[in-house]
Amino acid sequence: MSEQICRFCHKYVQLAYYCEDCSSNCCSDCLHEEYIDYNKCQDCNSRKIDNLDSDKKKVCNDCGSENIVKGSQLIKTCPKCNSHNIVNIYEKKEDLEKLFLDLIKNTRLFVVPLRDILSELLLLQQKLEKARAPPLRYYHYPKMESDLLALFKLFQYVQNTIYEKISVHFHQLNQNQEYFFDTYSQPNSNITIIESLFENFVRSYDSIKDFITNNVNTFVRSVESILANLKFI
Repeated sequence: MSEQICRFCHKYVQLAYYCEDCSSNCCSDCLHEEYIDYNKCQDCNSRKIDNLDSDKKKVCNDCGSENIVKGSQLIKTCPKCNSHNIVNIYEKKEDLEKLFLDLIKNTRLFVVPLRDILSELLLLQQKLEKARAPPLRYYHYPKMESDLLALFKLFQYVQNTIYEKISVHFHQLNQNQEYFFDTYSQPNSNITIIESLFENFVRSYDSIKDFITNNVNTFVRSVESILANLKFI
């Protein structure tokens, strides 16, 4: 990673740390550190400690033990806002790149429920044709054919809509891929831009996922209803 100017010491150095709260970058020399006191349960190592107001004793919120000891820990601190929410900038960029790649992989899986639904509809069609064909010729529930046809039409609409949504989604990913591939070459000042872009991608992904989930549930209920009728006859 190339050297950049540190806003705190005004030197050209590698900015190794990033504050998640105020988005500041700093070098190793400018990073603040301080000792923070804490209470810990000696029995289960939990730091979820409550105070007993009655006798000023402390108790572990996880296991109920009163075997509590004090400790201290050296914590990285932001030189601008004093936040302890400091991360290594190299790991931050690596995580963003991995999240982006995982989003692409998961988006490709959207076609799986479509294939499953189509297989169920085709199987249901075969069962219905068999029930209507000789020598059985069951004529119960005469609307099953029209209901099944409506499901096929709905499937076609859902499939076209999903493909359109996925196409737009991938277009957005492709337009901004330079921010996520080789994130190490990106200046640290772009981290907030990259995070904002990724949040938009996630919203787009969730929108497609919700659309698929809602329609899959509709298909499942409708298919189960027709199967129940076939089982009855």
